[in-house]
Amino acid sequence: MQWIIHIMEVVLLGLIGFLIYSLIKNIKADKHQGILEVRVAPKAPYRPEGERYANHSESIKQLQLFWGTQTLEMRLEGFNPELLSHPSLRSSLLDYLQGASNAVADHFECNQEQRLHLQSYLMSKGLRFAHLDVTTEWLQRLDQLLACENTDIYNAGYEAASLWVAHRTPPKERSLLKSITSWGLVA
Repeated sequence: MQWIIHIMEVVLLGLIGFLIYSLIKNIKADKHQGILEVRVAPKAPYRPEGERYANHSESIKQLQLFWGTQTLEMRLEGFNPELLSHPSLRSSLLDYLQGASNAVADHFECNQEQRLHLQSYLMSKGLRFAHLDVTTEWLQRLDQLLACENTDIYNAGYEAASLWVAHRTPPKERSLLKSITSWGLVA
C-alpha cells in the first residue's frame, strides 16, 4: 500500500512540474507576441479611495470659489444675485449651473454620483434653493439633461468653469452676468 502512495506522490510532483513548465512556456510565448501587456494593462489608472475623495473635495472647493467670483462680479456691477431665483431665470440659470458643475466634474474626474452632488450642492448652497426644491427641480429635468448640453448658456457655464479650474481667473466673457444679459434674460 505504501508503494502506491509513493507512486502517487511522484506522479503528483510530475504533474505540478509539468504545469509550471507549461505556464512559463505560455507566458514567454504571450510576452513575445505582445499579448501579455494587453491583458495586464489596466483600462484606467488606479486611484486609491482617499485620492478619489480628495479630488471630490477639491472639486467642491473650486466650484464654491467659481460661484463666489460669479456673485462678486454681479454685486460689483450692481446686480443683486438673489434675483437669480426668479422663475423667469430658473431654466437658463440651471443650464448654466449644470454646465459649470459638469466642467468641474470633468476636470476632477468625478463619478456620476459626485457629479450630481456637485450640481445639487451648487443649487442648494449657491442659490439657496430649499433641498426639496432642488430634488423636485432635478427630477423634472432628468429627461432634459442631455438636451441642455447643446444650449449656448450651458456651453457658457461649461467654458467659464473650465477656464476657472484651469487658470484660477474669473472668466469675463463667459461669466453668468454677461451670459444672462447678452441673451436678454435681464435688462
